[in-house]
Amino acid sequence: MRTVAVILSALVLGLAMGPAGASSPGLARDMAALDRAYIPALALTSQANVLLSVKAMAILVSQWQVFKSKYAGYIVADALWQADLVYVDEQIHKADAIVRTGEHLVDAHETLEGIRLRLLETRRRIGLEYYVDYLTEFHGPMEEIVLAAKDKTPATLIDTDVARIAQTLPEAWRTWLLVVHAPLDNEVFELSAAKLAQRQQALQAGTEILHALDQAVTDNSKEDIIKNAVTLKVNFAKLFMIFGDFDSLK
Repeated sequence: MRTVAVILSALVLGLAMGPAGASSPGLARDMAALDRAYIPALALTSQANVLLSVKAMAILVSQWQVFKSKYAGYIVADALWQADLVYVDEQIHKADAIVRTGEHLVDAHETLEGIRLRLLETRRRIGLEYYVDYLTEFHGPMEEIVLAAKDKTPATLIDTDVARIAQTLPEAWRTWLLVVHAPLDNEVFELSAAKLAQRQQALQAGTEILHALDQAVTDNSKEDIIKNAVTLKVNFAKLFMIFGDFDSLK
């Protein structure tokens, strides 16, 4: 647990110093509005739900047009801004075309996946503080852990899988503690009281899962490693989807 304490001390210091560069509350709010449409489309295309994926993509395409129209001529000291807008535009329309065929939704999902990574890079370049980016950072090491344990049993989870998880845990902790301790500007994300409560529950659950996974790796308890690795992703999905607007699909 000393490693976690050291990471936490460094993170708290870094967050207290604040992000480098300028930020725009208006741009952040518009990014959050885009995410409220993007997250349902991303989630539903991974679930092979054609009807809801079509609805979600229609909403995303519409919201993206609003964002693109507003920011296509945005003055920002970033040489890659326009290229990023072009990339996101292409990926959204490519995913929409796939979804409209009613087939290969996993391809649409993979197409959409790149958007959050690209926009994270965009926001970091222009110094825009944006809470969901911390979730995106955690997603990488979380997926590494999950993939090592996915579809495994205690008999098939081999030592190299356990070693892979053990090696990834420090980065998972580092990025998770950012998720827990980074400030959430709710004037940007406009989460309801119910969603804020769900977020708090997911933050507590995620910390408990990582502690349990740490202990399972220490004990070489393969059953517990698998259980906690799977639960880690389930909890992350709940937390991430809080920032999406699924009610508009009803």
